Amino acid sequence: MGGLPKSAVALAAAQSYLGHDTTLVFFEGSDSSATIREAYGSFPGFDQIHLSPLKASGSKKLLPSDLLEVLESFKPDIIHTHGLWEPLLAHTQRFGLKHHIPFVVFPQSMLHPWQARKYRGAKWFLQHGLGWKTRWKKAAFIHVLSDEEATHWKKIGITHTKKIPNGVFPSEDLGSAEQLSYPWAKNPFILSLARLHPQKSPDVLLEAFAKIALEFPSLGLVLAGPDYGLKDVLEKRIDALNLKDRVFLPGSLLGAEKWSALHACRCYCLPSQAEGFSLALLEAALAGAPLVYSKECYFDALANVGAGVLSKVEVGELSKSLKQVLDQSPRMGEAGKTLVLDAYTWETLAARLIDAYQEVLR
Repeated sequence: MGGLPKSAVALAAAQSYLGHDTTLVFFEGSDSSATIREAYGSFPGFDQIHLSPLKASGSKKLLPSDLLEVLESFKPDIIHTHGLWEPLLAHTQRFGLKHHIPFVVFPQSMLHPWQARKYRGAKWFLQHGLGWKTRWKKAAFIHVLSDEEATHWKKIGITHTKKIPNGVFPSEDLGSAEQLSYPWAKNPFILSLARLHPQKSPDVLLEAFAKIALEFPSLGLVLAGPDYGLKDVLEKRIDALNLKDRVFLPGSLLGAEKWSALHACRCYCLPSQAEGFSLALLEAALAGAPLVYSKECYFDALANVGAGVLSKVEVGELSKSLKQVLDQSPRMGEAGKTLVLDAYTWETLAARLIDAYQEVLR
């Protein structure tokens, strides 16, 4: 779930598509490989990736001998680790140091202050007690998604960062507004595609919608995403606001349904407390949806070209931003689509990473 596995698979696929030999190592759940194929099998280059699942049960998750077998048999020229706090990544980086293979740390924004507050003591112990920070300093570079993320690393004394954002494959867009058959799609709607979790602020979005609901009597709000603890709270608040006929929680929208919703919505909204470089925003922009999103998404470029409006994660400010976008022409979505196709495709970004790898290897 989430952006990390998608970007890991997409980068591997794009690098394979460009003619490079890639293997993707991951912990295997009961149906991980099948899930990966179903979700990402259409990515250009996916069929050329070597998928190397590892058993996730018991002590192997801490001491995965089969990880070493994969790495020794593949003999990589360079290693790219996704995430920050998994023992799998630490073992892989140690392998790189032992065998003089350069490794790249791609933290996926996990050093963001909002994220760092969770399990702070355990993370401090890993960084300092077990020496993970010392090993990060030996990385070829830290792959960051934004200038802001680079500053988070600078604060802990690590400056050898390289900024390469997330992207999309244009072929991912599978939908059209006409394909959406849900009852709530019969009227105009604001769309959020995010976990029902405090980080994504669906509660703030609900309150902001309530403030403009009378001005837009036919408008709905769709909070689509898996429940991470807020669904009951949201449902009770929807009842209290008397908005049960206008606010909908359909769960996750996937595949063509997701893309159709992005095409059909009047506005896509992501008032997140913390993002690395939001894949959801990239997808919404590719579908041509007008955008309202928080500064913490670190994607000012979309607002700069007129594709959306930046907002504080605060009810009054967010309601004003929503009203501003709803009052404007839907043409603002075309600006976002143009920007994404020009600068944020996985093929382009993977090529930049290959150049960075080759510089390291030289």
